[in-house]
Amino acid sequence: MRRYSFLAVVLALCAWRVALAAGSIMIDDPKNLLADRKGEVQAAAQRLADAGADVIVMVVDNDGGTDQGRTYINQRLAELKINGSVAAGNSRLPGNTILVFRSTRRGFENTGFYYVPGYKAALDPALKTIFADQMRPKLTTGDTAGGLVAGLDGIRTTINPPTSPLVPITVAAVVLGGGYMLAAPQLQKRKKAATTLAEAKQRLDEARKAAGAAIADLGQLVRVANEKKEYDKLSYARADVQRIAEHQTTGQQAFEEAQKVFDQAELDETILRTPTIEGYDKIAVAYRRAQALTNDASTGIKEAERLRLTLDQTPGPDGPAPGETTRL
Repeated sequence: MRRYSFLAVVLALCAWRVALAAGSIMIDDPKNLLADRKGEVQAAAQRLADAGADVIVMVVDNDGGTDQGRTYINQRLAELKINGSVAAGNSRLPGNTILVFRSTRRGFENTGFYYVPGYKAALDPALKTIFADQMRPKLTTGDTAGGLVAGLDGIRTTINPPTSPLVPITVAAVVLGGGYMLAAPQLQKRKKAATTLAEAKQRLDEARKAAGAAIADLGQLVRVANEKKEYDKLSYARADVQRIAEHQTTGQQAFEEAQKVFDQAELDETILRTPTIEGYDKIAVAYRRAQALTNDASTGIKEAERLRLTLDQTPGPDGPAPGETTRL
């Protein structure tokens, strides 16, 4: 009995984790571009601050498109009386600052990340992936708040990854020596459970990346199709315009549904407090559904584009009449 009591004490000590001192947050949104979703960004910033960072989020309509927004950022830092500045590869920021910047004006879209040297080893190799896999699917559809939340959460899990459940088990085995034989069956069971959980997390990550990439790619296709839609009535007969609109509307509706499903899955993943295989797999199924809806949407959009192309390549019996409106 004394051995089991000692084992419980050691395992408890091994599982203990030192809490990081919480940092500060600042959301700088002078024109209220985040509107009623500012609270979501604040919550994500607080999660990152709880991991020890001093978080600054800047959102601007138009940074002027100069120097990747650094001129605007430095001006705002001065106006906010924050002693620091940003520069390419050599930012001087106070404390444990991580600064995330987004310019939203079409044609001037820009995203920037700046942080103190203590975070370089962790963030330098990870930020491209965080932006491509987690932020871009949101930002390309105009979801600035969603993109910022995804980026902040991605940074948080990068600088403060969850402690593996195998760590306390391994330490306990070394400390107890002979007592390990008593606990071996339970430890093996935990190891198997941890491996299975890791596999479920990997399935979820792969499903999220695939769905995010599909939505980002289709977002570009939808944007181009909507631009062409403005000229359909000038270029084609009424019946052809209706056929094109039916295909495009079907694709647009599926695309919007895919975005909703993806957003909900991402929210479910963010608020998942206790990781379980069932929880991970349920969210992965939702991501895969979002990807399937994206494929359906792509079919509709591409069919509309195929019809336009066919009509553009098929002139009337005598070809376009002089002065007749043709495809722009």
